[in-house]
Amino acid sequence: MQKREKYHVKKEKPEKECWILRMYPQSLEKCETMKKYDETSPGERVCLECGDRIGYGRSDRKFCCDACKNKFHNRHAMSSRRYRQKVCLALDRNYDILESLRKTSIRSIGMADLENMGFNRNYFTSYVKRSTREMFMCYDIKYSVFHGKVMTISKLDSGTV
Repeated sequence: MQKREKYHVKKEKPEKECWILRMYPQSLEKCETMKKYDETSPGERVCLECGDRIGYGRSDRKFCCDACKNKFHNRHAMSSRRYRQKVCLALDRNYDILESLRKTSIRSIGMADLENMGFNRNYFTSYVKRSTREMFMCYDIKYSVFHGKVMTISKLDSGTV
């Protein structure tokens, strides 16, 4: 019976990983505060937002004050707020276009013409498919699309919602 040789692979200790990069992977480069954090001694704690020394509080404290904590998290939440704002603006624009068409009694219009007016077909609040027709809603205005044409633009009654 042969003895198996055991190979011990010495694992290298990974470089101190920035928790900000794990939490927010879109940040490709270390922020200035984390560079300051890496340069401090192991026992010294530094605020992740402003880089000031934290001399009191819990041992795992990451910010020197509530203002720094709020500023840090608000900055990182900005991208999702921008996305929601973009969607709301597109829905509002679509609603205004449909409302103006409804008030002028236009019952059918080509999708290309509608898009030239600034309408974005990718943004709507509800969708139902009925045989060959597709029914869309943008808040309380419903419209149907049939062979690339928008037909029957109408507003829902207040009791229907």
